[in-house]
Amino acid sequence: MTRPALADFRQVLIAELSAPILCIDAGARWGADQAFLALKNDATIFCFDPDAAECARLQAMEPGDRVHYVPLALSADGRTLDLHVTREPACSSVYPPDPYLHANYPGLGIIEPVALQQCNSVTVDHFLGDGQSGPLAWMKLDTQGSELDILRGSIANLPTVCMIDIEVEFNPLYVGQPVFSDVDQFLRAHGFSLWRLPLLAHYSMGDMPDAHTPVRSDSSPRDMLQTSHPGNGQLFWAQAHYVRTDCLPANRAMPDRQLALKTALIASAYGYWDLTLMALGKRADTAALATALQSLLAQGAA
Repeated sequence: MTRPALADFRQVLIAELSAPILCIDAGARWGADQAFLALKNDATIFCFDPDAAECARLQAMEPGDRVHYVPLALSADGRTLDLHVTREPACSSVYPPDPYLHANYPGLGIIEPVALQQCNSVTVDHFLGDGQSGPLAWMKLDTQGSELDILRGSIANLPTVCMIDIEVEFNPLYVGQPVFSDVDQFLRAHGFSLWRLPLLAHYSMGDMPDAHTPVRSDSSPRDMLQTSHPGNGQLFWAQAHYVRTDCLPANRAMPDRQLALKTALIASAYGYWDLTLMALGKRADTAALATALQSLLAQGAA
């Protein structure tokens, strides 16, 4: 299996779509997410950040009309927000940073607030309200604690969303922010399942040697067991990937054809070829595509 072969397979999936993939990237200070950009020639991407100057800088670097930088925050209700601007601007949040953390954890000094600004916001549902951009398929939310607020402002569009890449906190970095359990319950109630936690972030109160309790990651086949030594520190946040539950074989519900195709395509952008197979294999009218992909994967394994 070669990369060109997989790229060709993506083009086969794209040709089956009734409309380009529509993406929302909230918290795009350094540019659109790389997974989005893997499909950008066949996608429409709206990137949100309340810093108008940063949006203008990024837009000037982006040729074509596929990636749009929007100088607004996303929220649950479209109100004007107080933005706590932090030492690292990418860590700015509508929730106040926990003062104990940025004072006592060297790695979290970047969340120390340096200014308080007001910013305008919009909900996803209002922004996409006229439906002219097509159905929303893919979301990436990295907004330092306000991710659940954004989801609550996306209720009308969530039924068409296939995958969500979202930052979640297991222990709060910002005062009053929702944590993983809140986000997970909301997403499960709206038809999503957790697929993977590809990034776990730990912080300690000082420079410490490697911990004696390593982090272990296991997957099938068994030889994929890996051990890492992240040092000391408490788990604070993670990157989480959620997928539409209908596309998983253990769920009895049947996704519509376009949702299955889009889920397969988005999963391929992350390199989740097993998830691509699951989404395509769920329906009789996309099963032939799953068989073709399985053949490509088998060639690569030989």
